Amino acid sequence: MLSIWSLGRHLLGSERWVALDAIAFPIDGIALIGLIAYAFSLKVFTERFWSSFQAAFLGWIMFGLRQIWAGDAAVGIKIGAIAVMVAFMAFNWFALYRLSGSPWSARIKRPV
Repeated sequence: MLSIWSLGRHLLGSERWVALDAIAFPIDGIALIGLIAYAFSLKVFTERFWSSFQAAFLGWIMFGLRQIWAGDAAVGIKIGAIAVMVAFMAFNWFALYRLSGSPWSARIKRPV
C-alpha cells in the first residue's frame, strides 16, 4: 500500500520530483509489479530477470537504510524508521526472491 501511495503521489504531482526519484520510481514500480505477480501467481518477466532484479532491489533497500541512518533525527527515531522500512520491504524482497526461482520456488499458474 505504501508503494502504491508513494508512486501515485509522484504521478499526480503531489510531491516534488528530485534526482533520486529518477532511480527510485522505476525500481519501486517494478518491485510492485513483482509483488503483484507473486501474490496472484502470474508469470511476468523471466526467472533470470527477477534473479538480477531482486539483488538490485536488495541493494536499493540497503541504500535507503543508509539514507535513513545518515539523517539528522535522534538515534531512537532512526532505529524505529529502519525497523519499519525493513518490515515493509522484506516481504516485497522475499516475493521477488521467490519469483527468481529460489529453492522455495513460486508456483506460477498462468502466463500473462
